Amino acid sequence: TDLVVVHSTEEGRRLQEIQPVPVETVPYPPGLPISPTPLPPRPPLRLVFMGYVRPYKGLDTAVDAVARLTREGVEVRLTIAGEFWEPEESWRSALEARGISEIVDLQPGYVPDEEIGPLLGSHHLVVLPYHSATQSGIAPIAFAAGPPVVATALGGLSQQVEDGLNGVLCPPSDHAAFARAVVTAARDL
Repeated sequence: TDLVVVHSTEEGRRLQEIQPVPVETVPYPPGLPISPTPLPPRPPLRLVFMGYVRPYKGLDTAVDAVARLTREGVEVRLTIAGEFWEPEESWRSALEARGISEIVDLQPGYVPDEEIGPLLGSHHLVVLPYHSATQSGIAPIAFAAGPPVVATALGGLSQQVEDGLNGVLCPPSDHAAFARAVVTAARDL
């Protein structure tokens, strides 16, 4: 191998542990022609979790954070848009059990490219509460569309999201910290 392209220095470091090879780090591109739009009026604060819904992506953290914010009196809404890799009904039950099913909009299924810009443009924050990650394809799309990102500080996410500049980072798997990060990001909109 003459050269391996990775999307974060963290992935380059991990690759070097497996096999020392020349590495070039290239940031993950947006991949879609999306233009920024003005943020929508508020309240409520609108959050979006978009993409494949898989356990490692931490939707449970986002749901628990939204439940906590609601209990604390924050007027918030969450949209979950993407393909579920787990039974969708288990998420409906989880939302009901937390008392937030009325403020969470489940949009199961693949989100076509032409719908991504309008979806992101109708929200204030994109949430990436991953439990583990190398990087996210959603983050650069969010930055192209305009909304800041609230993400967990791990893997390449820590390079994609510049804390306090284009989003807020917090520890993984901690819904209370994620809720605080959402409030911080919302304050700085």
